[in-house]
Amino acid sequence: MTLGPLLADLRPGPAPPWRATSGRLAMLIATMLLAQVIINVAVISARLLSPGDPAVVGALLAALVLARVPLFVFTSLQTALLPGLSGAIAAGDPARFRLLLRRSCAIVVVLGVAGGLPAVILGPWLTQVLFGARPVLGHASFAWLALGTLCYMLALVLGQGAMALTRHRDQLLSWLAGVTVLAVITLIPGEVTTRVVAAYAAGCGTVAAALAIALLRHAPKPARNARTREVPAWPMTNR
Repeated sequence: MTLGPLLADLRPGPAPPWRATSGRLAMLIATMLLAQVIINVAVISARLLSPGDPAVVGALLAALVLARVPLFVFTSLQTALLPGLSGAIAAGDPARFRLLLRRSCAIVVVLGVAGGLPAVILGPWLTQVLFGARPVLGHASFAWLALGTLCYMLALVLGQGAMALTRHRDQLLSWLAGVTVLAVITLIPGEVTTRVVAAYAAGCGTVAAALAIALLRHAPKPARNARTREVPAWPMTNR
């Protein structure tokens, strides 16, 4: 989906200044750390909030394994997406940029639904059969986890678009907002497993929504009644 357009427009570009590169690299590292917090903190939160009930932690860990199955399939798409989006921007082709982004989001939705529905329907039974976990999580908990995984994958796709546009700061702020929402929901009173799985879904959804808003605001719009023309590489301004 992205290799052909990338090779067609492959050409050397100007070397970016070190100061701008180091700043973007620092923001990218911070973004990756925040993403790891969101995807992995659920089990830790359950352990801290329910120290006397290891069955909850074990069941949640097993449920997360099942809910994240689409994420493993998604990895191959993610590695090929950024070069295609960056190539479209460098070639001055915003229409192709938007097309690749829309197609990738559609694939992620299909993948998330295809992997999420079986997890919601069969998850409580599979955790007992495959992992020997106690039946402490119901279908609603698996629905929250599947929704969170879908939003997480969408956030990764939209994050690739933000990086292609050099909107590293927007990406970082989006993940920071997601972690904040996750922490707030985790700490409110209520049943532990419900808080943890709802926080996971809400945090991932917040990131995806924030990145979508950033892309809608800053993505280049195709010119009306104009043919695609070659333009210099997208300006590497520090944002």
